Amino acid sequence: MTVELVERLLQNGVDIVTSGNHGWDGPEADAVHWHSRVLRPHNFPQEVMGKGVAILEVEGEPVSVLNLGSPTAAMPNAVPPYDSWLAAGLRGTVIVDFHGDSVWEKMEFATAVDGRVAAVLGTHTHEPTINLHILPGGTALVADVGMTGPSGSPGGFSFDHFAAEMKGEDPTSLPPFELAAGPITLGAVLLRIEGGKTLEIRRI
Repeated sequence: MTVELVERLLQNGVDIVTSGNHGWDGPEADAVHWHSRVLRPHNFPQEVMGKGVAILEVEGEPVSVLNLGSPTAAMPNAVPPYDSWLAAGLRGTVIVDFHGDSVWEKMEFATAVDGRVAAVLGTHTHEPTINLHILPGGTALVADVGMTGPSGSPGGFSFDHFAAEMKGEDPTSLPPFELAAGPITLGAVLLRIEGGKTLEIRRI
């Protein structure tokens, strides 16, 4: 992320930007995470730049957005997500971005917070999952929302480097990473929430 790209998102209607294991890849990472509307996983150590919770007012009611990360998503320093959720000081309707590789971990977390969180939205794999759940207490769950980007190959870029590594070849001789050539696709879900509980979840 860059500050310019974050500002473009916010100017076009985005309320909160969450991040994950790649949040610190760019040279502007610190400046990006100083932004009041950019979150990093709340369950990172306190000394890590940024914050993991934002509380907005939507039509006069508080909405808390919580960003969580998992060691399964290349974040070995993340503390247990449930403990972090308990300590987050959330108010009103709660929406969680759970950035992790394990579908089971996301399901377990959503089940543990069912009825106290409106939605647990999984991210990280870039590949959208088909099943959309509403748990008995009113918590919506999707294992992975998916990504927004080129659809020509997994992850939105050429996998030649990863294929070479899988075959035991040296990927350094390949050209630099490039974006895939397919059309841009939107990975997103739409939630209908009332009283802090989800009544409907569907893909758009």
